[in-house]
Amino acid sequence: SRATSGGSSSGPVKEYVMPQNPSITKSSTMYYVYVNDMMLKNISDREKYDQFSVISSLQGVINRNKPCIFIEWENDVDRFWYDYITADGRIYDGMNVVKISTFEKFVETFLNEIKSRGLVVWDKTVPATSNVAATVCGADGCIPVRYETNANSVYTMLTNKYKIPVKVNLAGKFTGKGTIPDTKRKSSGSAKCDAYLWAIEKYLNKTSPDYMAYFLDAATWDKDPENPYYSDFKNVYLPNRDYAIARKAFFFDLSSWGDEKPCDDPGQPMGTDLNTLKEMLQRQYDRSNGNKITQISGYTPWQIKYTTWKEKGSHPGVDTEWEFTEIITAYNCVLDADSAAISQLSNASMYMHFPLKSSYKNSKPLVSNPKNDKNKKYVFLYIGDYDSAAWLAREVPKKFTDKNRGKVPLAWAFNPNLSQRVPMVFDYIYSNKTAKDFFVTGDSGAGDVNPSLFLEGERRHSSNPSGMNTWISWNKYFYRKFDLSITGFILNGNNEIPDAVYDAYLQFSPKGAVVNRTVSKYEPRVYKGMPLVAQAYDLANGDICASTPGGSLAANVENTANLLLTHIKSTRTNTYSFRTVLCSPTFIYELYKAVRAKNSNVEFPDPYTFFELVKQQ
Repeated sequence: SRATSGGSSSGPVKEYVMPQNPSITKSSTMYYVYVNDMMLKNISDREKYDQFSVISSLQGVINRNKPCIFIEWENDVDRFWYDYITADGRIYDGMNVVKISTFEKFVETFLNEIKSRGLVVWDKTVPATSNVAATVCGADGCIPVRYETNANSVYTMLTNKYKIPVKVNLAGKFTGKGTIPDTKRKSSGSAKCDAYLWAIEKYLNKTSPDYMAYFLDAATWDKDPENPYYSDFKNVYLPNRDYAIARKAFFFDLSSWGDEKPCDDPGQPMGTDLNTLKEMLQRQYDRSNGNKITQISGYTPWQIKYTTWKEKGSHPGVDTEWEFTEIITAYNCVLDADSAAISQLSNASMYMHFPLKSSYKNSKPLVSNPKNDKNKKYVFLYIGDYDSAAWLAREVPKKFTDKNRGKVPLAWAFNPNLSQRVPMVFDYIYSNKTAKDFFVTGDSGAGDVNPSLFLEGERRHSSNPSGMNTWISWNKYFYRKFDLSITGFILNGNNEIPDAVYDAYLQFSPKGAVVNRTVSKYEPRVYKGMPLVAQAYDLANGDICASTPGGSLAANVENTANLLLTHIKSTRTNTYSFRTVLCSPTFIYELYKAVRAKNSNVEFPDPYTFFELVKQQ
């Protein structure tokens, strides 16, 4: 019943039963598609977008059960993981490789497949229909294409030259007036939201209860549907689409704010985006009666919507992120946070079939019987942020080939639920770790959530009962599989963290946790045997972790070392946690040397030793 679904956090909770990958047929041929070569041609942004959409959509449909299409989008990253998954004895070893470097050859190679599936045509004047078309593609297999009758359009090529039939036509379907087509529902007053409401009614139950996609729709950067302009093809989420389609995800792009009208649909009644979002999430929740976790890949499209960035809204980006995370947590969803700037991840529909071992072993503590010396200062450096499969897959090839990795203890904050989308990354890092590489989790364990929003009475965005047992069970699976017992960062927005949350984390993170510094309990403490310490502040990020314009690596290291030392002089404790974002092992090693040169009483223990020292303090 709704009254008991999800459960409370009292008593031990069983491990989560994970959804199984689709059964696959091994292909003897891999089609290696050079997408960037195609996009370097002298064609319009519209053609680039529409060609890439066809490629990544068909890739997701086919690779779900017969993985054979690999695209080269980001050269270095894609080649790195291609080499890993095709190495001797690995899953794609020995496949015959056929190279494809033109869109026409791609279509002709898979023409019979595309013809049998047909097209789902979306409306350029209602960009949300591009996401609806992607949902239809995942559920029914139709390939999305923009309705555009110009002679050089992809739609014209596919329908006229290749005679591919249209199976679902969304062009002109949604007006924001009257009754939503094919339903008995009154229009929401928004063509954008009507499109999603139609998809909820017609397709939600055909999609996966385990996956959703918060991907930017086909809105253009200049609001001109006749001449669409995409200033940054790395952040239109087309590279990410194959995985979401392979997983039959429901696609959406909606604002999480109810106090302002979204910039992409200013004529809608106030709060329509938010109401649509909550209805979608509630109906997804109801499918499993709250007993499942739904992973949402993607992120608020802050680069062109919903935030103060470039005056597209009245709420700052971080506030918007936290609001969205609060909302989804209230419906038992976790975020795989592919934020713009480095949001792109291609080929996950190939990677998702990479077989993982039943379990992996973390590194062991470097000190057997540590003793807290009150004259020492102990620093825990959180090596993040890796709560996004896109960030993880892109950054690991650089960070794990750094010549200075292994010289000082590093607590890599890799969210383990990302192993479902990029399993080969986890196999690689555990196979290539040194004795000084340690794995903890990032925000806020096995998925980016605000954990207090799992508690009954705290779920202010829904009336759902407690989901805490579902969250505990979910984390138990991943923490066991990857030998994890420390949570690197319990992020809870601007909310206090009640003891009921710590009771939950005791069941899977008993060795310790770092908590968001906005909470009132700042001093280190021990909760029922679990050591807790607050994050001091964000010490360094990728912008200063290398030689930057107007500065140098040495200068950035010096400045960061001074920040760290200034902080530890001003507090009573002798255990400190600092967050770093996308910092390289070289930067951390140079920081370590600089701090130790200034104060030899500062030590950087491994995470197990650090939290034992917190307990002793």
